[in-house]
Amino acid sequence: MTGASVSESVLRLVRQIEEFCAEPARDTGPEAAADLRELSRGRCMLDLKFSEMAAAFAATDQYDAAAPSRRSTG
Repeated sequence: MTGASVSESVLRLVRQIEEFCAEPARDTGPEAAADLRELSRGRCMLDLKFSEMAAAFAATDQYDAAAPSRRSTG
């Protein structure tokens, strides 16, 4: 496995997620509902991008190098 670094866009996204998670959630009905709908939409977009990146990674020779050892310990 190479010592590749994390892309700037991924680091930026994770920083923004950390900032978002540190904020208190709005607790009034209509505002919370709107936030939940938009957050769900964002989560779907992240899941789709994650799947795209995972498929691209699985197609590389790095997939096997990053997989945990399959040796039996018994």
